[in-house]
Amino acid sequence: MILNIIRIIVGIVFALFLPGYLLTFILFKKLKLLERICLAIGLSIFVVVFLSFYLTAISFFSSEAGITTMGVWLSLLIVCVLFVIIIISKNKTSHPKDPLTIKKLFGIIIFFSGIYHLYSLINKIIGKPKVTILMYHRIALAHDKQKNLLDSNVVSVSLEDFEKQMKHLSKNCNVITFDELLDCYKKKRLTKDSVIITFDDGYKDNFLYAYPVLRKYKLSATISLTTGHINSNKLFWWDKIAYIIHKTKIKRFTLDGLGTFSLNNKPKIIQIIQEKVKKIPENKKNYLIARLAKKLNVKIPLARNLFLSWNDVRKMSNNNISFSAHTVTHPILTRVSLKQAKDEIMLSKKKIERETKKQVSVFTYPNGDRKDMSITINQFLEKNGFSFALSTIYGANDLNIDPFRLKRVSVEDDDDLRLFQIKVSGLGKFFEPVYSLLKK
Repeated sequence: MILNIIRIIVGIVFALFLPGYLLTFILFKKLKLLERICLAIGLSIFVVVFLSFYLTAISFFSSEAGITTMGVWLSLLIVCVLFVIIIISKNKTSHPKDPLTIKKLFGIIIFFSGIYHLYSLINKIIGKPKVTILMYHRIALAHDKQKNLLDSNVVSVSLEDFEKQMKHLSKNCNVITFDELLDCYKKKRLTKDSVIITFDDGYKDNFLYAYPVLRKYKLSATISLTTGHINSNKLFWWDKIAYIIHKTKIKRFTLDGLGTFSLNNKPKIIQIIQEKVKKIPENKKNYLIARLAKKLNVKIPLARNLFLSWNDVRKMSNNNISFSAHTVTHPILTRVSLKQAKDEIMLSKKKIERETKKQVSVFTYPNGDRKDMSITINQFLEKNGFSFALSTIYGANDLNIDPFRLKRVSVEDDDDLRLFQIKVSGLGKFFEPVYSLLKK
């Protein structure tokens, strides 16, 4: 009986494969051969699974229900085995140094099962127009990422992967500026597949690596500047913590205000300490970090050529790159006095305008979570020449969203091109809780 079920399922899949394969030429013209074959198989199996559930519903009270349900599970098993074989084979040949992670496996299944392509097609036909604001921090050379003694979590992507992502955007999306988005708000009309590219903090690699790629593909972007670090040799507090933990030779320590730590897994300990320090009042952070450096016998270095210079900023400003205010010292604004918050905003804005001779109309909240923003600060922004404020809350934006609480989609170092495409399409919002869980 089971053998007959397997024969039936395999027969149906192969019977559906040819029309499914031909359908991919009509609906998805830019796929590679392997992607097209896998998608056709995925669509065929999807039909089998759907029909199985349909037959199960019809014959729920009959003896055939159990047999049909078994067919469903066998179909799902075939899907899983197929995807695992594809991923392992591609991983061994194309990306030998790129680890096979659950997150990437998850992305491949979404991509090759046809879910991504079907969602994109349906979204183009009946979806509501939205703008996806991508959030990057640092761009690194692939061979340097593991050698970096600073915070690796702010390395969003390698230069090689960044170029692939920008090539995808240039061919498949409508990359716009915040000025164009403001016009969309005024006209109440937004083009589908709209994307805005943003970078946070003002690291030098934005100019060295990202800027040439953006120029190559004629794409605009906005860089959020923490003006106190431009032309500066001061490390951000999160980079200081990473450097201290990476460089220390001490294996275990206790520090009042932080706790006791064993440094067997340094990357994990760095994240734990950063989360603890993030919750400390702004005026106590540097003092605590100085105590940590002393305790672990590490001297914090100067940040040489780590941040943008104002010459870099002016050069990019003349070539399709805009800049947003990101405060002077990067405090979480809801944890400082309102006067200090206003000063951080306006001093940052005025410094950028003075250096670029252009108006700054976008503000980027430090940290940018829901609890890091406030109605009072948003009202202040609106009264002082700002049109938008950016958060780090995950998601895309339609024209009904508050322009001072714009969501963004974070690009992460372990996002391959398929995961990037899933995020840009908007499908990532359904799987972001899973992504977050996989990071823990």
